[in-house]
Amino acid sequence: YVADCSRSNYDFTQGSITAPLNLNYVDNLRTELKNLNLGDDIWVLLKQSRVRRMLEQIGYKTIAFDTTYEWSRLSDADVYLSLGSDSVDLQSLNPFEALLIKSTAGLILTDSQNQFLRSRFEEVNSPYNSHINAQQFILDQLSGIPNYPGPKFVFVHILVPHVPFVFKADGSLWDDTRYFNGENGMPSDPILIDEGYVNQVAFIDQAITAVLRQIIAASDTPPIIFMHGDHGWIDQNRLLVLNAMYLPDQD
Repeated sequence: YVADCSRSNYDFTQGSITAPLNLNYVDNLRTELKNLNLGDDIWVLLKQSRVRRMLEQIGYKTIAFDTTYEWSRLSDADVYLSLGSDSVDLQSLNPFEALLIKSTAGLILTDSQNQFLRSRFEEVNSPYNSHINAQQFILDQLSGIPNYPGPKFVFVHILVPHVPFVFKADGSLWDDTRYFNGENGMPSDPILIDEGYVNQVAFIDQAITAVLRQIIAASDTPPIIFMHGDHGWIDQNRLLVLNAMYLPDQD
């Protein structure tokens, strides 16, 4: 189901992710923050959201990908997938198991696997190399989520079509640095802004559609999938977002 004329509740990312994950508007979450003794930072409820807590209480495991933004990193998830310093294998273990492997010869194996994995994402010569690697890593690994056993809550925040405009429509990278060498990764040439944005929309549209089809096909238990933009583009389009959901056997 794809909602018609969908609007985000907020025009900034933290608000429009935190609100749906807590089934409430941000202004109404102060009481919950106080009751949970989580301090004064309302964005803590993005990481420790009501949806996550409810699902974990009934046996779900939380799986999260590194977003590259500290405020949205669910790094305490049961499975945390990242191109960070630890291998994917170590990140999927609990702290004690990871510590045990790190202190034994088993680290040689996980390090070699991690170096192999990382090598696939370090061939890009770009000032936004880490951003490119992180987005490609998510798209590469996301289709494997059905392989994790049991019920799972999966949190994914993909930073495309957000600036910098590094991807062409076919997923290749721009050689022309004018597409991303302006302030905050915006094109330095205003004429290229629309072209850069449209190309990234086209890229993520085909890429995420392919991934979602793989997830649905590989899932023994049909998944429930919510996909929406945190905000739209600029000016009068800022609140216009994609809002799509997949509910098995239901309209």
